[in-house]
Amino acid sequence: MSDSVLIVGGGISGLVAAYSSVKQGKKVTLIESSDRLGGMLDTYKTEFGLVETAANGLLNSYATEELLQELGLNPILPKSSSKKRYFWIGNRLKQIPISFFSIIRAIFGFLFLNAKPEENESFESWSFRIFGKKVSANLIEPALGGIYAAKLKDMDPKMVFSKFFWKEGDSVYRNFKNSKNKSKKKPKTRGSISFQGGMKDLISSLVKVLEGKIKFRLKTEIVDLETLKKEYPGHEIIFCTNIRSTYQILNETNPSGFLKHDIKPIPLLSIATITCFTKTNLLKKPGFGILFPKDSDVTANGVLLNDYIFEGRVFGEFHSETWIYAGDFLDHLTNEDVIDLVKKDRKRISVSSAEEDIVSVHAKIWKQSFPIYGNELLKFNRYLDEMENESSSTSQPVRFLGNYRYGIGLRGLIESALNL
Repeated sequence: MSDSVLIVGGGISGLVAAYSSVKQGKKVTLIESSDRLGGMLDTYKTEFGLVETAANGLLNSYATEELLQELGLNPILPKSSSKKRYFWIGNRLKQIPISFFSIIRAIFGFLFLNAKPEENESFESWSFRIFGKKVSANLIEPALGGIYAAKLKDMDPKMVFSKFFWKEGDSVYRNFKNSKNKSKKKPKTRGSISFQGGMKDLISSLVKVLEGKIKFRLKTEIVDLETLKKEYPGHEIIFCTNIRSTYQILNETNPSGFLKHDIKPIPLLSIATITCFTKTNLLKKPGFGILFPKDSDVTANGVLLNDYIFEGRVFGEFHSETWIYAGDFLDHLTNEDVIDLVKKDRKRISVSSAEEDIVSVHAKIWKQSFPIYGNELLKFNRYLDEMENESSSTSQPVRFLGNYRYGIGLRGLIESALNL
């Protein structure tokens, strides 16, 4: 194994991979095409409070806890006011969006039904078969929509639950119990965490620890794999680029390999996050946020009630909400257009809501940035697995990390990068 490592991409995966490599005593060079580190993660202060450009927190794990201790970074925990989660069902807020009968039906499917997906079975069909239509539509789709952004019909259960062995006859419960790489070590604190200054604190802490220990090369053009191998001979190469860049780099490198493996362009989604500071609360009661089923009258996937979740998110007597939208319709919208969507959706949730309630709005649209966890992405990942295996015994092994590699959450990205 080479003692020199080239990290391609300076987002959270790249920074944690660099940190992990330094701990192993390796010489690290990190190249990044933009002029900043952190990727989609960033936090900035306004006169009304903090604004996150992407995630507002992450699920804690034993590995994450150890990393934060080593970085000297103290996480903050959610407030007690964030315990309640709501669903928008039939133009009403509900904590439990399904009937008692539907719950019993879902529990039966979870414990006893054969979970192995049928050939070319979509996540929607699989979920209907295992949990029933009501649970799938009112609970699973909005919940997964808040994580993966895509519709169930476009997703593949084998991609979403990539750690399952999918043994014939095993239920979902049995698959969870026997899943691959299941950590036996539990964190001291479970649930979501964030940081006093927002998610930027995590990026800043990693950069501070790495400065002077690795070479950073920002604003560096990344062309193809063969060029990187020539420019960095004898280096292990770890790609931590986004799905679009990774696909383009590999297609430029080996287009015949894509044809051989029938690799087609990966369907991508656009995501928008709009943080509003308001004079009045969206809801009369506290909570983490609201999820919206696809057939509701609200366009958003969900809304986070930030000042109920973590301390220090607002300054003064204001309130903070982050609305999340996903879909191809965002490709043709401006920031002003999505702000108008928020105003309309806000009115649907709270009839007393008025435009003058909103004192400041901050919108960010990530166009064509999120992979749809469907069959095309599954095929692409299997191709990457093959590339990793074939290169593992060479002088320049290649690895791939990112939100397209069998896991989209920050916890999964951090754990994968630490397990190099």
